[in-house]
Amino acid sequence: MARSTTIRLPAVAGRFYDSDPVALREELRGYLEDVGVPPDLGHVHALVSPHAGYMCSGPPAAHGYRQVQGEDYHRVVIIAPSHRPGFRGVAAHLGEAFRTPLGDVPIDRDFSERLIAEHEFIADLPHAHEGEHSLEIQLPFLQMVLSEWRLVPLLVSDQSARPMTRLGEALGSTLAGDSTPTLVVASSDLYHGHDLSECRASDRRCAAAVEAFDARALLDDLQSQHLMACGGGPIAAAMITARAMGARESHVLALTNSAETCSGPGGYVVGYLSAALCER
Repeated sequence: MARSTTIRLPAVAGRFYDSDPVALREELRGYLEDVGVPPDLGHVHALVSPHAGYMCSGPPAAHGYRQVQGEDYHRVVIIAPSHRPGFRGVAAHLGEAFRTPLGDVPIDRDFSERLIAEHEFIADLPHAHEGEHSLEIQLPFLQMVLSEWRLVPLLVSDQSARPMTRLGEALGSTLAGDSTPTLVVASSDLYHGHDLSECRASDRRCAAAVEAFDARALLDDLQSQHLMACGGGPIAAAMITARAMGARESHVLALTNSAETCSGPGGYVVGYLSAALCER
């Protein structure tokens, strides 16, 4: 398979997070320090993390990333939703790296090529990643908390139950027999709208499904519109993957919304969840 030397440049630096590396590191360090000493949850196989601008979603996201800070993961698989025109299947990226103000994150092209070869619904679609923030927003946090790791970037468009279950099972079967220490990250915000009480009810329902480690319940609630999560499919896929990797516990670490973190009451509100899927 031909290999690209493409470096995917940052699309939302200077808008969703600071483009100055010194200021960005200081901001992230502050979020992580504010979390304090994380609880002992055992080995973390996967995280659920929000993807809004750091002013709003940085504090809840830090709860998840503080949980894995300093751990020895050599690969990170990020499953994120596309906010742009749809594409078929799952969009991988066989370029060289993703760039942020903190440096280049090399892509694990060997593993990505293996996924593409083994699963026909995963393809090299670099154009799908252009301009998308949901995956990019996770990278600076990961650069702060991990040292030597490679990225497997996966974007999804169709988040219905069948393709998300298939993705989770495919990743789970591939990773379960793989010796490289791997972290899976599901990128998702929750409720979007103008009703704060509706936001809290929807987000509590989502958090309950995550805490119960019940991917099917989450997918059913998404389909029936009993809850809202723009990356609900990636969350479900990560839950299925993490269970195949050995995770048996799910812990919600933070549940909040933009009215509480950055904008105050009234107006448009977005929900945020941070969670860890663990093995004791």
